[in-house]
Amino acid sequence: MKRFFLILFSVFLLQSCDDGDIIVTSFDFSETDLKYCGGPGDYVFYKINVATKESLSLRLSTSDSIFKLLQDKEYVLNGVSDYVNYRSYDATVGNSYFCTSVPPTSPKVLIDYFGGSGKVQIGISDITEDGVVTKKRVKITLKDISMVSGDEKIIQETLEMGAIEIPVE
Repeated sequence: MKRFFLILFSVFLLQSCDDGDIIVTSFDFSETDLKYCGGPGDYVFYKINVATKESLSLRLSTSDSIFKLLQDKEYVLNGVSDYVNYRSYDATVGNSYFCTSVPPTSPKVLIDYFGGSGKVQIGISDITEDGVVTKKRVKITLKDISMVSGDEKIIQETLEMGAIEIPVE
């Protein structure tokens, strides 16, 4: 009887299991700055985590001059000209990756989640020094984002992209 349990235990011990595909459910871009390129009609906001070789980007085609907005505004992602991407790469991505008209062929994209639904909230605030407005702070928050890669889906209720400070002209 001891032998039977020993054999049974050995079989379970040596059995391997498949955890399936790894699905990213949280993003760690807290140590990276939000950057942007483009302008009205073709904004790209992005964050690059060099340590993990991943990026989070937002494309907005609004004709609004986002950095000159006087109040908060919300945009709806349409999956065509306004969308979010989470990507993981086989090498480090440079800042020029998002700001070129022809997409680079390297680094190779390993994981690509596309988010074509949800909302983008733009929060506007003034930064003052000695009672004078010197900069405008533009904070970008993604709400109710659904990102898809094949059969896998990631849903983020709230995802803070970050803020950019622009000197007042």
